[in-house]
Amino acid sequence: MQKDHLSAQHFNDSFNLGLQGIESFSFAGKKLTALQLARLSGAPDGAKFTFTNQVSGVMIEVVHPFYEHPSARRVSIDAEGYLRLWNFNLHILPQSAGGPGPGMGTRIFARQVKAARELGIPNITTYAGAKKPGKALVGYAVWPTLGFDAKIPPEMLVNLPSTLSNCTLISQLYGSAEGKKWWINQKQGCIMNFDVRETSAQSQHLSNYLTLKGVSV
Repeated sequence: MQKDHLSAQHFNDSFNLGLQGIESFSFAGKKLTALQLARLSGAPDGAKFTFTNQVSGVMIEVVHPFYEHPSARRVSIDAEGYLRLWNFNLHILPQSAGGPGPGMGTRIFARQVKAARELGIPNITTYAGAKKPGKALVGYAVWPTLGFDAKIPPEMLVNLPSTLSNCTLISQLYGSAEGKKWWINQKQGCIMNFDVRETSAQSQHLSNYLTLKGVSV
């Protein structure tokens, strides 16, 4: 499938890997090249990478002119022996401050899913933040629109209005305008997961969203 204009302009695996001769990383019997790790970050062209090899994984730091701060990713082995991708932060500059404009975050995540699927990584995990000292965050509201899901935190279930009392997952809340509005108004961060498998409900949700937005990476 042909890339959309913004994807063709910014997503061509043109990276500064900064390896100093190191070409691959091995951990827990798994071996990944630096380029594979870079692709897992979803970063646009021009990204500069720092890789830190750990006992059970690799930490990936990404610096890019579009990013307000360095973005962090981690590839590790979970308890069942599968590779797992963790997203720790992604703050894209607004267009008024030199950022790329709408749709960059969506494309970054879509590229991550594509790269993870190619490597057989079944899950992507993130902490979808709502706030940190001195700053409001939007991850808790944005990531579910791309398919991330989680159980509604127990302390919040007791506050659900009666019209939403059958909901146990954030995705169920996002199935109605009322539920989505309720969740956004809570301003509550939590750990969310994305099932990368092409047949999963989350991947189908993402595919439908990308089609709706005209995104092809």
